[in-house]
This record gives sequence, C-alpha cells and structure tokens, in this order.
Amino acid sequence: MTELASSLCRHASRFERLRSGRLIPSWRDLFSVECLFVAFLFSGVFKMLPELSFVPFDLTVFCFVATVTAYLWAFLAGRLDFRFGAMEFLVALLSVLAWISIVWSSFSELNVDKLLRYIILLLL
Repeated sequence: MTELASSLCRHASRFERLRSGRLIPSWRDLFSVECLFVAFLFSGVFKMLPELSFVPFDLTVFCFVATVTAYLWAFLAGRLDFRFGAMEFLVALLSVLAWISIVWSSFSELNVDKLLRYIILLLL
C-alpha cells in the first residue's frame, strides 16, 4: 500500500513540475512558430477588421514574412527537427507535378494563384 502511495506521489510531483503555473503567455509563446503560422492563416480575417484598418501595410505579407523568419530562426538555432522522408518526398513530387501541369496547360491567373497558394501552405 505504501508503494502505491509513493508511486502516486512521485507521479504527482512530476506532473506538477511539468505545469508552468502561468496564466498569461510570455513573449516567447506569442512569437512562437506555431502562433505566427496561425496568425498567417487568419490574416485575411484580420485585414477585414475595422480596428486594424489603420495598419499601413498588408497583414498577410507581414505574417508570412514573420512566420518564415521564425521558421528560419528555429531551424538555425537547432530547435526545429528537419527530416526529409518518404512522405515529404511524395508531397514535393506532387508539387512538382502540379507545377508541370500548370506549365503544360495554361498560365491563367487563377491556375497560377491556386498553385502558389498550394505551395506556400505546403512550405509552411
């Protein structure tokens, strides 16, 4: 019985150490790669808000540049594990095939726009 209680207490202390105890996120949390990527995904919605109409630059481009910069920073700092496996190869092959089909068929503005959106979302 004491072994069970001691194992539960050890588990609880480990669990307590994992919890940060912060209610307000830090700057590191707000400018993380994940948070900036979500801001990029929702930047179209942010642009339509009347509260942000005073911003003199395009929020989508800003969020894209911020996300790419955060990815590069995390990669160069060694916090981002980059592996190029079979699944990544298949996605890259699909992107190349989509580009070839655009080149082969037509360069209409709609097709090029679809391809660029697809590749940008895959790269992030």
